[in-house]
Amino acid sequence: MNIIIRTYLQQNLYEQARNFMVKTQFPENVSNNQYARYLYYQGRIKAVQLEYSEAQASLIHCLRKAPEVGAVGFRIHAQKLLIIVELLMGEIPNRQVFN
Repeated sequence: MNIIIRTYLQQNLYEQARNFMVKTQFPENVSNNQYARYLYYQGRIKAVQLEYSEAQASLIHCLRKAPEVGAVGFRIHAQKLLIIVELLMGEIPNRQVFN
């Protein structure tokens, strides 16, 4: 599922990606890494569709599920998107986030 959603997002087909996510159920027995990636894609789609509170919730959950060791690039991209969503919501991110 993550590969299909990633392909949609690479081609800027956000509406089709959202429809795919709505019509399918993410499997329950997957690794935390795959689930974190799914939550990142969900947050990215919600952010583009101006649903900032849902995007923020997905991205925060994504960062909690992401591995602490390794996957530094993924955590950086998720954190950047979370900061942008929080700024668009009118919130000021915590100063520690920027370190």
